[in-house]
Amino acid sequence: MVIAAAIPRGSLRAPAQKRWLAAVASHPDVATWRADRTSSWLAVAREVALCADWTWGTTRPTWDHLAERTGRSRRTVARVLAWLRQTGLLGLVATGRSAGAAAMALDEGADAAVYVLAVPHALRLLTTIPSPAAADIAGDQEDTAAPPAPMGVHEAGTPSPEGVSEGDPRAGARAKPTPPPTSRPLSPWPRTQRPATKPEMAAAAATARTLCPPLRCTTGPWVVALLREFWLAGWTLRDTLRALDERPDGTPWPHTADIRHVPGWVRSRLAAWRTDAGTPQRSPSQTSAAAQHHTRALARARAERRQLEQTHRASAPAAAAGAAAARAALRAARTNGRTDEDGQR
Repeated sequence: MVIAAAIPRGSLRAPAQKRWLAAVASHPDVATWRADRTSSWLAVAREVALCADWTWGTTRPTWDHLAERTGRSRRTVARVLAWLRQTGLLGLVATGRSAGAAAMALDEGADAAVYVLAVPHALRLLTTIPSPAAADIAGDQEDTAAPPAPMGVHEAGTPSPEGVSEGDPRAGARAKPTPPPTSRPLSPWPRTQRPATKPEMAAAAATARTLCPPLRCTTGPWVVALLREFWLAGWTLRDTLRALDERPDGTPWPHTADIRHVPGWVRSRLAAWRTDAGTPQRSPSQTSAAAQHHTRALARARAERRQLEQTHRASAPAAAAGAAAARAALRAARTNGRTDEDGQR
């Protein structure tokens, strides 16, 4: 019961090491990091997973152990653990005791904090399903709201550099009020247009969550991370939603079972719309536009050919008359020439 209570809201206990590491690596925040930060933070996450007891899905590494095994500083370890808790990938089961408290209890050392490894729950229920008119506003307010304050990471004998734990008397002194978001709600994104900038993609993601029910089980940043590559390739919002409903040949995707993992479901369906090199294919709207352009070019070529033929037909009588006059003049010249030769003889 203690472990179950520690699982973050909207998450479930990770069933295996590979599943948890995949959830960490595929988090939208990772896509915005530099390569060195990604390598460093994922190394700490891997070591956290290696220390896990998968019978219960818990892990209890110390900061010193993580820093020694990964070659990173304690500050980096603290930041990674705080980020994992903030994103719902790690839950605190029990805090560690300080070295001083452990010595007073005649123990050999301090106890490490115990965490439970968690992954996002793709089928978490929505308390309310937004109406089409209000869904964009609700989704955008969720996506543009200020991020929660970093949570402290409990470690034996070491205060968290990211914050303080709940119940700490210093928490009230250090807590600062979070100002409300000042950005205005995004307007619905037109389905026939391609989002190119970050604000446009955020608006398109909010609209996609309104139009596609499975996407409502995730967040706006997740939708942007999943569809961004296709939008940058020229796909419109309607194109991406169509790819989630139809195969490239136009046949609908079968709906035989509930969706257990929304990001995997999106990637699986979009994979059919990729080339052998892994890049997005030409979108349905791009294919339609190319076909229309080809049809218009053929129509212009046929019209020009007809006009040229009509010009030739209109000028044919005059050309024939000119040719006849030229032939008559030539015959007359030849006749006059023979007459002059006969007179001279």
